[in-house]
Amino acid sequence: MNKFMRYFFSFTSILILIPVIGIAQKDGKEKIVYFTDSQTKKSNISLALNVNPYLTNRRIMSDSVGLGGLPIGSSNESRTSPVFAYSFGGDLIFRLASSLELWAGVQYGTLGFRDRNYEFNQQTYDLTSKLSFINVPIQFSFRGSITEVFDLEFIPLIQINFLRSYTGRISDKQSGSQIDQFDMTNEARKINYTVGISLSGNFRLAEEYSIFVRPFFHYMLNPMFENNANFPRERYFSTGLTIGLRYYFN
Repeated sequence: MNKFMRYFFSFTSILILIPVIGIAQKDGKEKIVYFTDSQTKKSNISLALNVNPYLTNRRIMSDSVGLGGLPIGSSNESRTSPVFAYSFGGDLIFRLASSLELWAGVQYGTLGFRDRNYEFNQQTYDLTSKLSFINVPIQFSFRGSITEVFDLEFIPLIQINFLRSYTGRISDKQSGSQIDQFDMTNEARKINYTVGISLSGNFRLAEEYSIFVRPFFHYMLNPMFENNANFPRERYFSTGLTIGLRYYFN
């Protein structure tokens, strides 16, 4: 968990882009002319598409794993390592005030973890899990304009997660050949909630378009398993980047 927080704050420390201002014309003396944002500031509705690469891992909320472990043997949180995951989707954005926006969207996303020393029958194996979700993120963007073309945004998030699948495989550490596979979709929580924060740099390319880049940190509120004799009470967290394109309706 601490490692992921260091990742997040290192993202934010190197954040955001020094805005590039185009010199559009020269009239005698060199003059800087900005893209006008008169229409974007008046636009009450806009559309955004985004892709989100990130690292994800789990946190075990108690030491009680139960007989059989996950799904057999034992799997300790300290041995698990993050895996690469992703999500993508779109948002409708509603301007509520000059510096406040509501983002409501839908995404397809994945989570997971890896245990390179999964113990079973006095041997160790490589265990990987993959979860897939349909997510409904709701975000509030608090925006401050830095220049005519560049905004900084602070964005808290709450997200509803609808589980599609929870699967995994156990493989031999040397050869990589599969020893076993498991599907825990039926045992796992079907609806979950995630909270998060992000910082965003929004750069307007033209009156109708802008691009944005956001380092973020997300944390799942509820364990994927509750009162289950065989599975630990695990929650997932992730840190990464959102990269997106935004279109402003006239």
